[in-house]
Amino acid sequence: MGSVQGLKRSRWQPVPAKDQNWSVTCHTNRPVGPIEAEGLMLQSTILVMAKDRFIAALLGALVELSGRMVAFRSDDETVDSALQRSKAELVMFDCALGIAICSEIAAAARLDGARLLMFSASHTEREAREIASLYGAQCFVLPVKPREFMESVDRVLGTTIPT
Repeated sequence: MGSVQGLKRSRWQPVPAKDQNWSVTCHTNRPVGPIEAEGLMLQSTILVMAKDRFIAALLGALVELSGRMVAFRSDDETVDSALQRSKAELVMFDCALGIAICSEIAAAARLDGARLLMFSASHTEREAREIASLYGAQCFVLPVKPREFMESVDRVLGTTIPT
C-alpha cells in the first residue's frame, strides 16, 4: 500500500481561538470535479449557528467534506459581526436558537445577501418547513445523511454535485 507518510486522506487540526472557544477542522484531499475546477464550491463559506456546539461541529465537518469552508459564530459575537467576518454565502442556523435570534439571523442574512438554511433536531420535516418559511429559509431535519445534507446545501446555493 505504500508508506503511511504518503497518505494524506484527511487530518484533524485544532484551530486556536481566543478565550475558551474552540473548533476542529478536517482537511480532505478529494478528487477535483467540474464545479471545484471552476472554483464555485471551494470559495463558498457557510456560517453555522447552532444552539449546541457538538451539533455545530458535526455540521461543520459535513460542510468541509462537501468541499466548502465553514465558519462559526463565537459566543460573544453578534450575528452581524459573524456575517461580516465570515463573508458567508450561506447561513445555516438551528431553529432551537429561538424566534428572536432566528429572526435576527434572517434579517442580517437578507441585508448581507446571504442565503438561509435552517435545521432542526426536534421537529418533523413538515413542522420544520413551516418554521423555515417564517424566515424565508429552506430546511432539513436531523439526523441527516451526508448525501442529503450536500443536496440541501447545493439546492440552496444553486450548485450541483457530481454523482
